[in-house]
Amino acid sequence: MSNKGRCRICGKSFESSGMSRHLLSCTDKEIMTNGIPDKQEEIYEIHITDQYQKAYWLFIEINGSETLLSLDQFLRDIWCECCGHLSEFYINGSHFSCISDSFYAESDMHVSISDVLYDGLKFKYEYDLGSSTDLVLTVKSVKKGKAIEDGIRLLARNNMIEEKCSVCRKRKAAYINTFVSTYDDVMFLCRKCSELLDEGELDMDIDPDGLLPVCNSPRMGVCAYSGESDVWD
Repeated sequence: MSNKGRCRICGKSFESSGMSRHLLSCTDKEIMTNGIPDKQEEIYEIHITDQYQKAYWLFIEINGSETLLSLDQFLRDIWCECCGHLSEFYINGSHFSCISDSFYAESDMHVSISDVLYDGLKFKYEYDLGSSTDLVLTVKSVKKGKAIEDGIRLLARNNMIEEKCSVCRKRKAAYINTFVSTYDDVMFLCRKCSELLDEGELDMDIDPDGLLPVCNSPRMGVCAYSGESDVWD
């Protein structure tokens, strides 16, 4: 499965490994073009991927003065949020929870990025401690530069992974069936076949309540995830 994505600085496309190399030079060129600001901030470039579905990936930059809570909110918005579940970071053997009174965590997320992250560090994030989405994050570089206006910016992400409709096998899928129980069940539906199902013209045992939107997220099809908070695609 191809996992190409587009650099949001220059528009060029690469697979995840190539994007990592590309961004090292692309962000340096951006700094040279814009000039070195008088007041500089530590900027952390982080690669993020799903622990099991490697075709989903992100590259972001975040100010060192931001907190883990800010990073948590970004991950919720772009990939994870569905029902307000708990989340935790696992960094160097310590747990950082989204709530301050978590029984399992040593600390909450009100801690600065610069206090816990460093170049080369690999750490983990878990959203929803039941039907969990597990992410692996790697700090690719730490540079001095102009502070990011919104605290975090998306540098690149994988292109939308297109699935074919399991019924017509022609059109692009728009929905995933979350009520499947066997490999023979219909997994994906296009909009047209979904309309036929609603109109009673599709003679198949598919519960419309189990259909959720196809999304550019490893949480697609889990819990009630719909991708409605993702404003980056």
